Amino acid sequence: MVRKILNNIDFWLLAAFMALLPIYFMPAGLSNHIGFVVNLAVDRVVLLKIFVSTISLIVLSRVIYERKIRLGVSPKKLLVFLPFFFAVMIATLFSIDKQSSLYGFYWRQMGMITQLFFLALILLFFLIINTRERLEKMMSVVAFSSFFVAVYAIFQWSGIDFLNLQKIPDTRSSSTLGQPVFLGNFLVLTLLPAIYKAIKSEKFYQRTGFALIAVVQFWALVTTYSRGAWLGAGFAVLLLLSYNVVGKKNYFPVKKLLITVLIIFSFFSLVVAKNPDFFKYKEGRGPLFLQRILSSFDFSGGSTSLRLSYWKGALELIKKNPLIGTGPETQHILFLDFFSPSWAEKEDVNSLSDRAHNEFLDITLNAGVLGICSYLLFLLMVILIIAKTWSRKHVEEKKDWLIPVLCAALLGYWVEVFFSFSIIETNALFWFYLYALILAFDPAAVEYNLQALRRFRFVSYFALIVFLLVYVDLVWGSVNCVRADFEYARARSRADNNSRVSTYNHYFKAIDYNPNEEFYRNSYIIDLISSNPELLSLGEGDEGKITNLNLAKQILDLDQGLQPNYYRSLRKAVVFSAFSNSGDKQMGKTAEESFLELIKRYPNMPEPYYQLGRLYKSEKKLEQAASSVKSIFPLLPPLDSDKMNEEHRQKLKVYLAQRYLFLGDVYAELGDLQESNKYMFMVLESSPYFVPAYEKIGWNYYKLKNYELAIKYYKRAFKMNPKEYRLALQLGKIYLSKGDKASSLPYFKTALSLNKGDKELEKLINDIPK
Repeated sequence: MVRKILNNIDFWLLAAFMALLPIYFMPAGLSNHIGFVVNLAVDRVVLLKIFVSTISLIVLSRVIYERKIRLGVSPKKLLVFLPFFFAVMIATLFSIDKQSSLYGFYWRQMGMITQLFFLALILLFFLIINTRERLEKMMSVVAFSSFFVAVYAIFQWSGIDFLNLQKIPDTRSSSTLGQPVFLGNFLVLTLLPAIYKAIKSEKFYQRTGFALIAVVQFWALVTTYSRGAWLGAGFAVLLLLSYNVVGKKNYFPVKKLLITVLIIFSFFSLVVAKNPDFFKYKEGRGPLFLQRILSSFDFSGGSTSLRLSYWKGALELIKKNPLIGTGPETQHILFLDFFSPSWAEKEDVNSLSDRAHNEFLDITLNAGVLGICSYLLFLLMVILIIAKTWSRKHVEEKKDWLIPVLCAALLGYWVEVFFSFSIIETNALFWFYLYALILAFDPAAVEYNLQALRRFRFVSYFALIVFLLVYVDLVWGSVNCVRADFEYARARSRADNNSRVSTYNHYFKAIDYNPNEEFYRNSYIIDLISSNPELLSLGEGDEGKITNLNLAKQILDLDQGLQPNYYRSLRKAVVFSAFSNSGDKQMGKTAEESFLELIKRYPNMPEPYYQLGRLYKSEKKLEQAASSVKSIFPLLPPLDSDKMNEEHRQKLKVYLAQRYLFLGDVYAELGDLQESNKYMFMVLESSPYFVPAYEKIGWNYYKLKNYELAIKYYKRAFKMNPKEYRLALQLGKIYLSKGDKASSLPYFKTALSLNKGDKELEKLINDIPK
């Protein structure tokens, strides 16, 4: 009984992992409903670590209990996989940033630790999927899982996003993968296996079910509007058909295949006929399908131009470290040298690509010639299998349809990632397909008798106990990663609601739960301290100040010993600047030197100029503050650029409004109120509902004794924010300064109702003649 349970539980846990990986998102995803989208890659890497560790523990227990190992293929086949992971290890050892290479970049989570778990996953494939029956079951699980991903994508496209995971406007579907291109990558890998299961299944309900999955997958693939995915899927289908036409091996029954394609096309045509807006932007900007096709040939702008810029930069960087590369997950640092203002037309301001958007360039950049050559071994293996299946008689007689399906799916995927890159979900499928191809093409059942373990059973049990302790620690660390991301989401939510002390506490917890994740430290420093200089200048003994100072010190401690890069240098400079705001002038000098060094090293990055301007403003070096922030504007793309979509245009407007507001405040402090209002009006051009700008304009006119205009802009601000005590009070004071006591009285009474118990205001109201 025990043996039967052990022999099956590992397989079904592995099947559960393969099914859940593209679907699951951790509970922190619920924070989307409070207005913030968390990183879905964290969900996947946590799932990968927990499942692979759990299954490994079960397999180890089974081996110790049975003293046997059963493999579906010769263990020599494992040598196909090892060179690639060895190359990545070497690259990590000599990485330009070991922290990033080891733990991975927050948005991708593909560091060396994750790669080791993928290697462990491949070993589990060898140990668990050791029969053709299990392989077929796992292929069914993959196809079945993809159905839910595809259905959710169609719901998103239709405007129903019940999980609130969509990060991109609803004209393109992203499903649980988080991005349309990633969804396209996934569907390229799963479409043909679904068709394979539909044709191979003997029972009618199975054929119908898998055919339905293929139809839904195709529909979802179209709604991604991912050109690379379309190209990859088309190539895969053509390659599959070529097995019959060119190879003349009749692997697939052509009639069944054509009937399946015809059913899919007919269903899709029916959907389009019933919904003429299928190929259109919901914003009414014309046929998206046609735009996506035509924009592929736009080499002067758009995503095609951006990819060419990334590729050019990647090739230049590869020349500097050709043999072993720069280490995994270092692109976000390396591409700083190639940052161009035009990048903000397709990306956010100050943001950089963390990938070359070409899997082969990324691998070469990360792991050098050793990495890309070992990766190309997989491509060579697939090509050799294609050649041999066209020539080997026993393969022809067997008519194993799974072999051409896997070959076509893998090659289609490689076509797709030539224009994008792999993620955790597609990587798991990629390694599974490679192993499945080896098992289907050259099965060789092998069993090893480990009776010698009987003599060393105490050593075996000790090893099992050690593994169990490591397992508990790893699971607890993974749980803390989830908790950290959840606290981060809550911190951002509290920051949006101006709940400061609560915000600090949640950030503190996030950093404490996962001190290796630099993203939380960056986000805290840049999003909070830098955007609110008073946060470290609160009243003595204030809880928020104490928490803030402690966290800033903790961040400096965590950064000690790490290799310097742009992000760490900027983070430290901002922390020094924050301490300067609290009275430490030596820190201010150090911060200034750090910002100037960053500007010298990365002259096209806007953020150091802005942070230096903030430092100068806090030190009352107002002319220098204005000059530093004005240096940002030549580094930004024009708002009227026809290459910028509406989402990025709105983000750029908000960014500009914040900088204009800063300049307006600086010139107000300088006493140049006309210049201050010029920038405040520029704020309103970008953000017409920005209340502080109306208030500042009104205040400037008040100081210029232009009471009519002061009243006009204060009234606009008060109309948009009628619960603000300060606005009502100031309107009363302006009317009083104008000599209109009767008009001031209602505003003073409103202010008193918003701030009950203000004795001075009560006295002022009583002194006004009724």
